[in-house]
Amino acid sequence: MVLALAALFLQACTDLRVVRREMYAVIVQCTKNEILVEPEEGSFERHSSNRIYVPAAEAKLFDEHKNSIPFEELRDGDRVKVVYDGAILETYPGQIGNCYEIRPTCLKFALKRR
Repeated sequence: MVLALAALFLQACTDLRVVRREMYAVIVQCTKNEILVEPEEGSFERHSSNRIYVPAAEAKLFDEHKNSIPFEELRDGDRVKVVYDGAILETYPGQIGNCYEIRPTCLKFALKRR
């Protein structure tokens, strides 16, 4: 009985919300399943580091119309929106823990696809 109450209490106290932050950045370098980006000047992420590695292996990649795109279509110089879990490892370059989505946001990318 006591164990059941303790388990119920622990379950009620656990916050299961998924944190999702957005970062706008320019791709500095694309490597296999990872991109190195430079966050926008003045952004929250820029206060952590001027360069951040973004793991792309598990991320969903979309174009401006929410169509899935292959990782190989990302290029150095593309401006992207990165949706991630809010964690940035304090290394240099910084590193994002979990990346959920990467979406190019510039017209240059849209023109490349035509």
